[in-house]
Amino acid sequence: MRIARISNRIVVMIVMSGLLGGCASFSQSKQAAHQRYDQTAARGKIPLARSLYESGKTEDALLVLTDCLQLDPDNAAAHLLMGEVQLSIGRNEIARTHLLKAVTLQDQLAAGWAWLGVIAVEAKQLRQAQEYQRKALERDPLNVDYILNLAETLVALDEMEAADSFLSEKCRVLPTNVRILTTTANLKNRRGDRAGAIQQYRQTLVLDPDNTEVKEALAYCYVASRDWSSALDVFDQVINTYTGSEKKTGLEMMAMCAMNSGQYGRAIKYYDRLSVDHRTDPQLWLNMGQASLGAKDARRAAECARRALDLRPAWDKAVALRGCALYMENDYAAAIASFRGITSSKELGGFAWLMIGRCFQQTGDSVQAETALKTAASLNPDSKLVALVSESGKTKSVTENP
Repeated sequence: MRIARISNRIVVMIVMSGLLGGCASFSQSKQAAHQRYDQTAARGKIPLARSLYESGKTEDALLVLTDCLQLDPDNAAAHLLMGEVQLSIGRNEIARTHLLKAVTLQDQLAAGWAWLGVIAVEAKQLRQAQEYQRKALERDPLNVDYILNLAETLVALDEMEAADSFLSEKCRVLPTNVRILTTTANLKNRRGDRAGAIQQYRQTLVLDPDNTEVKEALAYCYVASRDWSSALDVFDQVINTYTGSEKKTGLEMMAMCAMNSGQYGRAIKYYDRLSVDHRTDPQLWLNMGQASLGAKDARRAAECARRALDLRPAWDKAVALRGCALYMENDYAAAIASFRGITSSKELGGFAWLMIGRCFQQTGDSVQAETALKTAASLNPDSKLVALVSESGKTKSVTENP
């Protein structure tokens, strides 16, 4: 009997143990199932939060993300989006905490490293930004935004050569990406590598022939290279897209390029277009007059000088222009009288005496010509033009502009 009772107790203990074990296992399974449900629910909320954020409902997005992280505190995607949203409203430290958590949970999360780079740049921690940006690029090497962000940081660190090499390498990897090509060209231009910049800009325009910004950058690059004709041709392609002050600047640049390339007729046309809206600008009439001298249109030059002097009486540059126009018309006496009026000009006194000397050369008065040219030489002892005129005797053409 005793043995039987002991056996019964053993059976009861075994049964109870099994029941208790089953309860524990069931509880754990239930907890795991609940956790999986929370994780699934959290994942489902992220697209909603993203949609709210992108539609401008930032506070609603934050509420959804907060709920999401309560359900699943280790959801890397939720931390990433929370960091992005917090950053957008200027809460950089909170954003940084969430982003660090995101990349800790998921090291390959390139966007997390990229946003950390943005925060570091805003904090002027450029070396730290560079490290984060390199991590982002290692995980997503063809992401154009990441490429340009790192290049910008290298430039900010004044590591121009490194930035140039980095971008040039990316141009080889992504040869049809207009953004990278343009940024590379801009950097080369900034570094003074005009030939390299021009090549990059032209390559970009093959891919994007209607890109006005690239054309404008190319035109100014040609200007910096003193390739006036090429600059003028490119400006001609974009001038009709300009309005207001931008159009005025564009036409002035085109006129300057035309003048420097000896295309005086084109320069007159650009100044004429400018005169429609800027008739009271004496500088405009002076410039048009100088272009007219280049085009050997003495009458137009004289008229431009008159207009400039009406707007700005006794202006030495306009007086010089009038004198040059009279000289070109062979009215040497009137030209001499005009130039004598500006011999005391600090800027143009030497030029005035030079032209007086020329006038006397043309009238055959060698004594007065020599005196005038000596005076010009004393005022401008290093002037190659004065020396040339002094040695050449009678010279008719007027090649310099006041």
